[in-house]
Amino acid sequence: MQNVGSAFQPMEGRVAVTSALAVANFLLDQAKAEGRPIRQLKLQKLIYFCYAWYAGNKGEELFSEDIEAWQFGPVVREVYLEFKDAGASPITHRATSMDWEAFDLVEPELPSELAEELKPVWDTYKAKSDAWLVEA
Repeated sequence: MQNVGSAFQPMEGRVAVTSALAVANFLLDQAKAEGRPIRQLKLQKLIYFCYAWYAGNKGEELFSEDIEAWQFGPVVREVYLEFKDAGASPITHRATSMDWEAFDLVEPELPSELAEELKPVWDTYKAKSDAWLVEA
């Protein structure tokens, strides 16, 4: 994937409610529960849709990581780096991040109320192919 510029700038004065890795884990959990393989490209697009849906409905930033415009669509670099080893294959593990206070790796989680708010995004796009999502 190639970075061709930044697609979004952070909303000024707003505090993000979660992290992009937590959104990724939510989507990966949904995919696993339904037996749907999910690849990096689809994951990135769904993260973007979650961000856009939340910002449009709440007027707030879902997460503070930058969304970059890459050749095949929006990419959160932190998520890309977490799952780049999967290549074009389905992702088989959850994202982790460092909890510096506990000095331990953790799997970021969405609060349950936020997961319920984002579930319609998953339900709308889960059956769409990677190719369809690139064109969306």
